[in-house]
Amino acid sequence: MSANNQGRASDFRGLPDGLRRKALGLGDLIGLDRSPLKDDGLGPQSKLRAHPDTDVNVVGLAGATGANGLSPGANGGAGGNGQSASANNGGGGANNTAEATGGAGGVGGNGGGGGTVTGGAAGKGGKGAAATAATTFSWNSIADSIIHGAATATGGAGGNAGQPGNFGGAMAGAGARGGVGGAASSSVSVTNLATYRAEAVASATGGAGGKAFGVGGVGGTGGVASNTTATATAGPTSGNSFAYAATTQIGGAGGAGYGGATGGAGAASTQTDAVSGSAPFGFGELELSQRAVGGAGGYSSIGQGGAAGSGTSNLTFVDATESFLTGSAWGYGGAGGGTYGTVGGAAGGAGSAKTQMTQMAHGYLEGQAAATGGAGGAVVGLGGATGGVGGTATAKSIATGIDVTFSKLFATGGAGGASASGNGGAGGVATGTVTALATSRTNTGANAHVVTYMAGGKGGVGHGAGHYGGAGAAENGVTGSVQGYSAYVRMSQTGGAGGAGYNGARGGAGGASTLVNGITAVDYGDQTEITNRSVGGAGGYSSAGAGGTGGAGVCGTTATNGTGVAFVDNLFGQGGAGGA
Repeated sequence: MSANNQGRASDFRGLPDGLRRKALGLGDLIGLDRSPLKDDGLGPQSKLRAHPDTDVNVVGLAGATGANGLSPGANGGAGGNGQSASANNGGGGANNTAEATGGAGGVGGNGGGGGTVTGGAAGKGGKGAAATAATTFSWNSIADSIIHGAATATGGAGGNAGQPGNFGGAMAGAGARGGVGGAASSSVSVTNLATYRAEAVASATGGAGGKAFGVGGVGGTGGVASNTTATATAGPTSGNSFAYAATTQIGGAGGAGYGGATGGAGAASTQTDAVSGSAPFGFGELELSQRAVGGAGGYSSIGQGGAAGSGTSNLTFVDATESFLTGSAWGYGGAGGGTYGTVGGAAGGAGSAKTQMTQMAHGYLEGQAAATGGAGGAVVGLGGATGGVGGTATAKSIATGIDVTFSKLFATGGAGGASASGNGGAGGVATGTVTALATSRTNTGANAHVVTYMAGGKGGVGHGAGHYGGAGAAENGVTGSVQGYSAYVRMSQTGGAGGAGYNGARGGAGGASTLVNGITAVDYGDQTEITNRSVGGAGGYSSAGAGGTGGAGVCGTTATNGTGVAFVDNLFGQGGAGGA
């Protein structure tokens, strides 16, 4: 079942003809039987134009390798730190880019081994260096209808620690820390002084932490990415101006740990009001998008996997000129560090996104918040440990406009980690709050829409008799409100599927989905229309044991009709299939 055409002609009546035609072209908003995220998987970089007019690319030098311990019991030397890199492009054409990559940290020296003494301690890895990239320019040429600026910064990888003397033996020396990944930041600001379109895209990725070896060693912490910003200003035009500003910020992954070393922590990533712009001419259109991605925790062959970094994206924007305004915030939690031995996988990182968009001009407004929890760490050894729990996802979208107003909310809990010899991890829970307010009470085009998709994380795969696949996460609905001349609610929710069980393990239980509409819907003159779909998660398959039970699917509504002449209530609830 799907309801793909929510932008009916009646939704946009009362708007000027040109604005109405464009709004109708944006009507295919959500398929209620699948995730509707408008994410091509490439991030904002997918809009980059080829062959820049100018490009500045700077790469820092790597740090020196630490000296090895030359006699039994002698310690290894520390690796040197990498060299920082800074790239700045002040323009020179309509399409300008900058890239900076920090130098990698040097590898630590090995501890001295042999003889009858305890081996020497490993040398720590050198720090990855910071990277900063910036592109800032204005362009004034009627020959170029589009100007584009981009900046990409990547922190240097932390150097691997050396191996302790007698590594793997009874007389092994102490392990050391892998190098910390380098920090990264980027910024773009472009202004088109002559023509209608401006695009600004900035991305920053923290460097990965270095590996560690031996008991006492710790994988390097992922590098922090921060201060990633983009601003685009479109120029004067006799037609319609367009500005696009987007950022992607990724925390560095933690380094792996081997031979008793623990995995390093992934870096958290936080974006707050990182994008801005202006397109005030004609039916001006401004599109803003920011993403924050937490770094993955490092794997450990014997010890604890590294903690995942959280991904938090918050966007608040108030605009008084644009006819079309779109703002999106995306938050992704990093994956938890996996393990091999008897220690369970680390939990997935939390994903969080919030948008608060306000449009003070007549037109079309869309605010979108999308959050995804990170996957729990997998267990690949035979020690019977449990996979990590999937990360939580929390999303909140508030949109306040005069005319057509959409508030869209998407949240998916992280998948539980698999275990090769134990129980699968449980899926992460998704929660959300959504508000859409079209303030005009007399304009027949002032329609408010709420669109949500919520999915519980699926359970991880389990292996072995007496064990089970992880439970899918239960989902309990969205709260919020929608008010407009007409009010429309489209909500879809699915409980997480239970994890499969193999080699005698039972299938995990599917999560229940309870969607008794927590949205207060009020219309001022036309109608309120509710379409809700709630499906319980499927039970997990089992190759030799019992399949998991399917989750219940409950659907209802508590909407208020206000003064409208019609009330349409379309509800669909379905329990999840039991596992085979």
